[in-house]
Parts: sequence; C-alpha cells; structure tokens
Amino acid sequence: MIMDILSNAKRAYSRLMGEATTGTGGFIARIGYAYDQWGYLKQVKYPGTSGNFGRTIYYENDILGRALNVRNNTSSGAVLAHFTYDNQGRRSALTFGSGAKNEYRYGTNGKRIDQLSEWSVTPNNASPITRLFDYDANTGYLTNTGEWSIQNDNLGRIQQAAGHGVRTVHGHDDFGNNIRHQAYANPNMPPSTMINWELPPLLNNRIPAETITGAQTWWQYQKNGEAAWIGKTPGGDRIQLDWDGFGSLKSVSDTTISCKLSTGFGRRCKASVMSKTTVAAT
Repeated sequence: MIMDILSNAKRAYSRLMGEATTGTGGFIARIGYAYDQWGYLKQVKYPGTSGNFGRTIYYENDILGRALNVRNNTSSGAVLAHFTYDNQGRRSALTFGSGAKNEYRYGTNGKRIDQLSEWSVTPNNASPITRLFDYDANTGYLTNTGEWSIQNDNLGRIQQAAGHGVRTVHGHDDFGNNIRHQAYANPNMPPSTMINWELPPLLNNRIPAETITGAQTWWQYQKNGEAAWIGKTPGGDRIQLDWDGFGSLKSVSDTTISCKLSTGFGRRCKASVMSKTTVAAT
C-alpha cells in the first residue's frame, strides 16, 4: 500500500514545470516539462531512478500548437506517434510507431461535413476495424456509434442507449443535469461497475449527500460552491478536495494517498503517484 505521499509542483508563468512525488521508502519520482517560445508543450521527462529523470518524450508542434510527431528520448529519435489533420484542422489520422493507425473521416456516407462519420482502427499487420456514426437528420444529434444506439430528447440529452447487450436509461432535471442512470439486461447482464442511481432535481446544481434511495454520495460543498468531498466507491471511500483563496485546487486526498498541488491560476495539474496517476483540473 502506498502511504504518506507528498507531491510538489513547480510552475513558471502559470505553466507546470516540474513535479516531485515522494513515496514510502523515500523514493522520489520526478517529472519535468518544457515549452517552446509560444508556450506549447515540447518535452516531458519521466521518472527514472530515485530523484532523477529517465525517459524523455519530445513533441514537434505546428504553428497552431498541434502535435505533429511524438519522439522517444531525443528530438530526432524514433517516432512514437504521428498526427495528421484535414483542411478544417481536424485530426484525420494517428499513426503509431508500431504501424498501427487510427483514421477519422468526416462528411462521408451522406453526413454533414462537420460530422465524424467513420473511425477506423488498424492494428499492425491486421485488417481495419471500422465504426460508422449516424446522426438525426433534423437535429444533428448523434444516434449511433457503431457499438451503441442512442435515443435523445429534443435538447440532445441521452434518454436511452443500447449496446454490448446492455440498455441504459437516463433522466434529467429542468436544469439539464443528469439525475438518473439505470442499466438493464438486453439480454446481457450489466457489468458490476455500471451502477444504478437516481438523484432528486438539483435545484442549486449541486449533487446531494444522498441518492433518492438513501445511498451515500459523499458529495459536500464549500460555501462558494467548490466541492469538498466526492464519493470514490458506492457507500465506501471518498476523495477530499482542498482549494486556495483563488479557487485553484491545492490538494487531493483519500484514505491511502495525499497529493499537494500547485495549480497556478486554475491551470491543469497532473500529479503522479508511483505507478498511479491522479489528474486534477480546475
């Protein structure tokens, strides 16, 4: 069990520059970040031996900050991933160093030019696996992903979904909050991780401490609306969130780990805990 975790994050100009996570036994895992002159991420150093960096990943970006190549260990090293984009700036392909490839097509099969119509995954030396997407002709709402069929209401909120032999039913309050999730066999039994829950209407847009059936959600809020507690497992562990005076997340903890963060004016912060990773965004 990992205990007594302490993460420190350093920032320059509100950009995350480095992290140091200390675990049981004194092992220090360090991660470092570097940016180009436009502020785009260009390098990530991953942990090596205690207190030292190991593997380094290099990013080649275009003038819009989009990643073109991701390279291993040196700026001219082996390409781990290569990205291509279409004339509208949308990702059209992602090719991995292994030869595996993801391809994205828009506006084919009678779809609108702005709609993703096909997604193909081609493993190395294997045939492609293609998923076709369908949309409602009148509203443009997504109705099929190739694995899930979806029914929406007039506002585009999911009411029912069926896929992998399971059917789910959803409900919303007048503010648009999703307050109901029920999973049914169709004909397969839902997995144990697909839990059922229902909340009363969220009049203040805050999740209550209990569901309609009395199950604990563990959600609690500070006076200014920031979440102080969040449920982690049904009726079990919970996650505590602490915030600074500027509304930026400064620490995340549960019964086994505690990470202290410097999030810098609400920017995204990533704290690594040995082999586990916790991502916190404000």
